[in-house]
Amino acid sequence: MMTFDMAKGLFAKRRKGSHVKRLPGRSTIMYYSIEPAGKYNVAAFCIKYHWTTVLKIREDNTWVLNSGRFRTVTTKARINEYSPARVYSHRGKWYLWPYTSQDLDLFGRIDRGQEFFDGMMINRDGEVKESS
Repeated sequence: MMTFDMAKGLFAKRRKGSHVKRLPGRSTIMYYSIEPAGKYNVAAFCIKYHWTTVLKIREDNTWVLNSGRFRTVTTKARINEYSPARVYSHRGKWYLWPYTSQDLDLFGRIDRGQEFFDGMMINRDGEVKESS
């Protein structure tokens, strides 16, 4: 999981004059953005894989998840690496469960879990807060 402060520290180490920070993994970068949020603006560090922003790490300690309708193993891996929740697939559908949850039993059956949708906002515990 990457927090806003961790992203800020990592972004500060980018190459001089660059507007992006390359991250481990092929075609993965991080950039800084100001997001409108109601009356106020919220700063966010965005993780982009190829041309899709798959994750926004917002200053208010929320994360916005987005697959860009590319439900690939690599997109899922980027979301899992940088967010406080886990995305998994079951019979072609994506589901989300928080890190702290024990939702899978010993036989791998899904007892709980929320179906993944683009734009879902999660909090530090990996629980769905709202959609953006």
